[in-house]
Amino acid sequence: EDPTIQPEKTGYTRLDTRTIYYNPIYFYGSKEIGIEPEPHPEGFFYHEAGHHTPDVVILQNRMLDDLKNIEIPESYRGDPQTEERFLQSIYKYLDNSIADIWLESYMGRRPYYPVRQAITEYQKRKGEMTQAYAKKITKPEQLMQGLLSSRYQDQDLAEVLDSDVYDSYRRIIKSGAMRVLTDTGAFENYFASPSDHKRLLDRKFAAYREVLLPEYLKLLEAELEERKQQRHEGTGGA
Repeated sequence: EDPTIQPEKTGYTRLDTRTIYYNPIYFYGSKEIGIEPEPHPEGFFYHEAGHHTPDVVILQNRMLDDLKNIEIPESYRGDPQTEERFLQSIYKYLDNSIADIWLESYMGRRPYYPVRQAITEYQKRKGEMTQAYAKKITKPEQLMQGLLSSRYQDQDLAEVLDSDVYDSYRRIIKSGAMRVLTDTGAFENYFASPSDHKRLLDRKFAAYREVLLPEYLKLLEAELEERKQQRHEGTGGA
């Protein structure tokens, strides 16, 4: 239990200590701020436990290790703090979201249908992504939240996301990268060899490196340019 977690947050997990922390307000409710008790807390714990499963840890660690291989765009180079923020953005929003997508599929693979149901109910309770919420977050965050939400909510994201974000979302869906990330078929049986196991996780990493990362970086650049333009207009620039 961690009572310092913000009311809108459910909880988090510490990979180093293998500890899951939850927000007591989210689970017990609060009449003062109008939060009902969470009826499906097991979905949250299944989700967080997924971060610690070996097949998820392998992908998480590989994405983390790959951060040192990502070329930092010129607009972020030079200042160590700016470069750090760039890499932290990838880790916090892109890598963690990809881990969430993979682990929820993995934890709910056949024959763990009760786990799948619990995670689904937990995620559906969060509700649809709103345009008001999308406007409060960056373009890269919009993309990842849209991909996460679309797995459980049946809504038209074209009416929610910025147009360039929605274009990225559609390219990712059409590429098949999400199908690769969520595919658990081979993980429902024993692998013929360690190389078969590695090959399937390699495919998931490739979906990240070749499809999701490039789209994320495009939106990161677009966000930076948009903020520059807003600052320019705010100072009366022509």
